[in-house]
Amino acid sequence: MRRIFICLACLLVGCGSMAKSPYRIAVDPSWYPLDLMGKEANVYAFSSDILKAISKKEGIPIDRVNVSWDDTLEGLQKDLYDGVLSPLPPYNFNRAKYDFSDLYLPTGYVLVIPARSSVKQLKKMQDAEIAVQKDSEAERILDLYPSTIPRFYVSPSVALDKLAKGEYKGVIMNVIPAVSFIEDKYADQLKISGDPLNDAGLRLISIKGKRSELIEQFNEGLKKIKRDGTFDKLVEKWNVGIAAID
Repeated sequence: MRRIFICLACLLVGCGSMAKSPYRIAVDPSWYPLDLMGKEANVYAFSSDILKAISKKEGIPIDRVNVSWDDTLEGLQKDLYDGVLSPLPPYNFNRAKYDFSDLYLPTGYVLVIPARSSVKQLKKMQDAEIAVQKDSEAERILDLYPSTIPRFYVSPSVALDKLAKGEYKGVIMNVIPAVSFIEDKYADQLKISGDPLNDAGLRLISIKGKRSELIEQFNEGLKKIKRDGTFDKLVEKWNVGIAAID
């Protein structure tokens, strides 16, 4: 009988000391369909470090799995991964199928204006010529401000050149390319005004109701690394842009 108790105790201790199975998080290093204009590797490294920091902060093991863009959601549906870092927008029809974490990297549209401009809000830019890409979400955003005058561009670099020359009052474009252009070419001429104009960006997603605890732990860890300064250090380390917002 004594031997039986000893064996049972050993089994219980062994089970208690077993490491948790790591959460498998899929990542598409190309971030399709986002156009990051050469910053894909930066965003990948930033996202990897965010996962590591949250894993350490929350005490949860995480394995990052690299996959192609067309395998991310399909693999999630097949239960090959517990979650995916994705630019999938949190529209209602997507929320019916997936749980979304808080936004950890904004990639949405921002307003770029001349560095010396004192007018920083679209609602205050009456009769101002604002450049946007035609048939884009940016055009729909500008439609909310009927007092502005839309001007359409194909090349963001051409639009920014015209902005720097005073031909436009503003250009609406994605935040990460905007930061890259400003840092590389227009550091003393242009700036980003305010927060992103929409909530597009990267989030952790999982199958609806299946990994709710993972989403909660990710959100909690994200809050903690923002509070202790880790997040800002990673933004600066990988130059993913947010710090450049005025």
